[in-house]
Amino acid sequence: MISKELEQLERTAEEQRLLRMDREERRQREYTRKKLNLRRKIEEEWKTKEMLLLTKIGEDVKREQRVEEQRRRSREESDRKKQAMLEKKMAYHLQKMQDTGLKDDMGRNAFEYKGQNGTLYELYGQVSSAVNQSQSSSKNVTKISGSSVAYQPEVQNSNIEQ
Repeated sequence: MISKELEQLERTAEEQRLLRMDREERRQREYTRKKLNLRRKIEEEWKTKEMLLLTKIGEDVKREQRVEEQRRRSREESDRKKQAMLEKKMAYHLQKMQDTGLKDDMGRNAFEYKGQNGTLYELYGQVSSAVNQSQSSSKNVTKISGSSVAYQPEVQNSNIEQ
């Protein structure tokens, strides 16, 4: 009887030991599973953060490109305006020089003056109409090349005086 009780106790002890080992094994598997899940979750969060950061960097690069493009366009527009203003000033001063040169020539040749359109002017009456023609044709100064400006007489005015 003692041997039966001893065997019974040994079986019970063995069963309890197996149950403890089983519980320990399950606990270890659960711990490992939780650890893996946590690692996956952390990796996903890092990937998400990394993607957000890359997206933000991409947006910053695009914004910087737009800003640079706007600056370039603004510079080009400013350069065009400066060039146009320079051309206007050059045309104005050239016309002014032509007008003063024409007046100086008229003062020296009061009796006979040949205009730029080939018409021969005599005395002061015709000379004054040549000055009027020159002043009205200031719109006819056009740019031919990078820095040279040429005078183009108006065809209508030259036909009227002939």
